[in-house]
Amino acid sequence: MAKRKAALYMTMIALAGMLAGCGEKSANTSDTSASEHEGHQQTSPAAAPEASNSGDAHSGHTAGEEKAESDNGHGGHGDMDGMEHEQAIAQVKWSFQSGQPAPGSETVIELKVTDAADAPIEKFDLNHEKLMHLIAVSSDLSYFSHIHPIYESGGKFTGKETFPAAGSYKLFADFIPTGASQQTVSTEMEASGQAAAKVEMKADDELVQTIEGQKVKLALSTTKAGEEAKLTYTFEDAESGEPVKDLEPYLGAVGHVVIISSDLEKYLHVHPLDEASAGPEAVFATEFPEPGLYKIWGQFQRGGKTFIVPFVVNIQA
Repeated sequence: MAKRKAALYMTMIALAGMLAGCGEKSANTSDTSASEHEGHQQTSPAAAPEASNSGDAHSGHTAGEEKAESDNGHGGHGDMDGMEHEQAIAQVKWSFQSGQPAPGSETVIELKVTDAADAPIEKFDLNHEKLMHLIAVSSDLSYFSHIHPIYESGGKFTGKETFPAAGSYKLFADFIPTGASQQTVSTEMEASGQAAAKVEMKADDELVQTIEGQKVKLALSTTKAGEEAKLTYTFEDAESGEPVKDLEPYLGAVGHVVIISSDLEKYLHVHPLDEASAGPEAVFATEFPEPGLYKIWGQFQRGGKTFIVPFVVNIQA
């Protein structure tokens, strides 16, 4: 009996050692290329009711500092695998090297990510091939840009954007501090000058568009808030009508979807259920948190060229 107990004890020690060596690998390396624009889409010049001519580009946000939202709003992220992660209290200090951004001129955006004690967060996990995704939209959602700021050091990221027109914009920084859950931190800013009239946002009568030689259809399994909604994109060649089966990976997946509510308060960054799909379908799953109008941007790639497909949907109670 003593020998059997000793053998069991040694087996437990060996198993503990094996488990200790199986740590989760995280990516803490920085991007080495310049800030990348993975595409932008504009149906009309960005606009807001009034433009601010003051030097404060953060539209009422103290010192340009924002805390992470407690609900990160990332419906449909299959990479979470249903696991619970501790929500980090991340905050971002935003600054612009040239002061208030001017339309038509390249703006350098600096983001410093810190914890609740104002200490820099220095390690981040790769999220679909990037350490940070930065989404910039105009206040009327007519302009959309997906940027990938470069990580320098000490929690500092730098990105570049050229805002097309004067008016109000909202920026969403999307990142994962190592050991924490996915974070979304947003801020508002003004591009100097007199803004044009705001573009009215209306739900599309038909969810079909032809873009860059592809006819793209979108079908939603439900348009009710609070229910899981499958978003199914179907692609066919606009000229031949043949199904498209040669979509290329975009940031490691068949596509990505960003959804923002008309009041700019709800942000969803959704990844496909089957990341390896090449068409003719790309399926995503998410949940619209509240009723209202939402704009959906699908980003895909074919023939080495990225294209963006925008739709507006009305979600019911």
